[in-house]
Amino acid sequence: ELSLSKWETTEGRFFTAIIRDITERKQAEQMLEFNAQEGWTGRHEDFFARLVELIGQTAGVDYAFIGRIKDAQTVQTTGLYAKGKIAPDIEYSTRGAPCHNVIGKTLCHYGEKLQELFPDDALLAEMGAQSYLGIPLMDSSGKPLGLMAVLDTKPMPDARSATALLQIAAVRVAGELERIAAEEALRESEKRYHGLFEHMVEGFAYCRMIFENGEPKDWIYLSVNSVFEKLTGLKGVAGKRVSEVIPGLAKTDPELFKCYARVSLTGEPERIEIFVEALQQWFDISGYSPEKEFFVAVFDFITQRKLAEAALRASEQEFRTLAEAMPQIVWATRPDGWNIYFNQHWVDYTGMTMEESCGHGWNKP
Repeated sequence: ELSLSKWETTEGRFFTAIIRDITERKQAEQMLEFNAQEGWTGRHEDFFARLVELIGQTAGVDYAFIGRIKDAQTVQTTGLYAKGKIAPDIEYSTRGAPCHNVIGKTLCHYGEKLQELFPDDALLAEMGAQSYLGIPLMDSSGKPLGLMAVLDTKPMPDARSATALLQIAAVRVAGELERIAAEEALRESEKRYHGLFEHMVEGFAYCRMIFENGEPKDWIYLSVNSVFEKLTGLKGVAGKRVSEVIPGLAKTDPELFKCYARVSLTGEPERIEIFVEALQQWFDISGYSPEKEFFVAVFDFITQRKLAEAALRASEQEFRTLAEAMPQIVWATRPDGWNIYFNQHWVDYTGMTMEESCGHGWNKP
């Protein structure tokens, strides 16, 4: 930056020139402009690659990179500038490396004799690195995310300019890495979630209840598992209203609507066994609410069990009718000798009530 001023005396006109080195300021402005414009567009992989290229070229170093922690002793680069161009990302061990002193700790600068200071780091020798500057990256809670670093094949005695570049970039990079980590955690959670519910033996449906004037009118299927489709025979219901999927359900099965409405409003879980008229099937349904006006239904198909129970009741009634019609005393006993039934002729003959006779009561003195 050049500033000129002129002044006159009896001896003539004179000029004063003041020259200031504003390289660091211009580099900082360039980095801020990058973050404000290019940095917010496109994929994060492209952003990181362009960023390390800018840092490497601006700082005049041979290497610049952003590294994410993969495990306790491994870093994965997510943007690597090497010898004038963007290079494929690599993994490297932090054991015996200068990065070990940076991650989760503090800024480190080694201006010369880098390989002598870290003789166990074979990668430094492969790169021919002689100097290093690294800055840690932390998330908003202070948890280590990784680091940013620059290396050179010549000494780096003055790191002030490079430090300013890394410090400006670090805030944005840390925020981006934290967002990426959150997205990855969400995808992993969704993967586990879908894996869990896809392997359930019960049907699963996550829904949002729709109310009109405080009354339940409809619900929307947000997510279902494959067993839901198998048990109900309903396909492709996600994103649809139940009134579209099962027309007339609100009229044929109002108790089901009321149950889901109570669960979604009160947050109190419920379990019911109900015959769904619209599907002509019996279901055992457990409902709970993860948040107000939403509910989850986990259900099983129990029509066969209900038919078996009805058949058993009919058989028992038939037996009782036959036993009561017989002129002889009739009773039924379990294999362990516990009496479970006597007909009326036993009561008339012994004078004992049914309650007194059942179990081992008939054998008491």
